[in-house]
Amino acid sequence: MLRAVLDANVYISATIQPAGTPGRLVERFLRDADFEIVLSLAIVDEVMRALAYPKVRKLLRGVDAQLWFEDIVMLADLVVGAQQLLASATIPTTISTSPQLSRDALVTLSLAIKRSLQSRSTPVWPL
Repeated sequence: MLRAVLDANVYISATIQPAGTPGRLVERFLRDADFEIVLSLAIVDEVMRALAYPKVRKLLRGVDAQLWFEDIVMLADLVVGAQQLLASATIPTTISTSPQLSRDALVTLSLAIKRSLQSRSTPVWPL
């Protein structure tokens, strides 16, 4: 399967213009899984930071782009150098109740959920 690393600007553009080329590309990943997205913590951090910018939020017109991107993080292959984070992810015992989870807590939780879903013998979503 083809693996792709997309620049943070692709995700930002996809949230602002879903019908544009970046939006269609990310939608294809989410809908068809024709390829695998590879993410680094640096890309995740850059996208989450950019989605919080007032100028970007204004263009989103009420869309919860951070939640949308969190779904992508959960489905993507997260890597640090040559090491995959998925292998070392554990479910956190406590999670902040503040509305803004820290990036590390979010990534840890996403990885734990992804690992849990991958370990199931039956598909979560029937095809």
